[in-house]
Amino acid sequence: MRKFGVIGILSVTFGVLSIFLPGLSGITVAFLAVVLGFLGNRRREKLSMAGMIIAGIVIIYLNFQNMGILPSTAYLPPAAKHYAKAIQASQKVFEGIKQESSAVNQKKKKDAEEKILKVVESGLREAEKVDVMVFEPYLPGFSRHFRNEFIEGLKSLKNGYEKSLKKEKLKGAILLDKWGSWSRQNRESFIELWRKWRSHPSLFRAIIKK
Repeated sequence: MRKFGVIGILSVTFGVLSIFLPGLSGITVAFLAVVLGFLGNRRREKLSMAGMIIAGIVIIYLNFQNMGILPSTAYLPPAAKHYAKAIQASQKVFEGIKQESSAVNQKKKKDAEEKILKVVESGLREAEKVDVMVFEPYLPGFSRHFRNEFIEGLKSLKNGYEKSLKKEKLKGAILLDKWGSWSRQNRESFIELWRKWRSHPSLFRAIIKK
């Protein structure tokens, strides 16, 4: 039995490569490694079996991920996590504003204002942690809109509720509405980006995360 052969080496090469590829691309390359391994094994090339074994493990792992048998270890960058928390906070802010406007007495109005301020502060903390350059390559203009409309909007609301300034509250609401309009216009790009981040990772990424 020959130790090395071109087909066997290719099988191992594609098998190792498949470890670093996610989803369908990983399965495709791993399948190619298995085919090459099968052909190399018929020519009695020892490395062919190693390529088949490596690729087989990758195929099983990625298919189990797709079937939900293995828990998802999808990679979500820190910037995306902070962004998601900031957006959730802004949604709670608008819910709080509705409650404030429908308050039947001064005490309930005051309570609503205090809750809004806490949520605004929480959202602002998360928003300021967002690395906008993580988003910018996929969403041109994100950094400008996020800083000038979303973050500045939260700052104006914070200032307005801290000092009871109606003008600042109105300015904050307008800026956040502008941000909302821009994000809605780019809804498909946002969805595609989140889909990319939440796709099943490669076997290599799953291993190093553990």
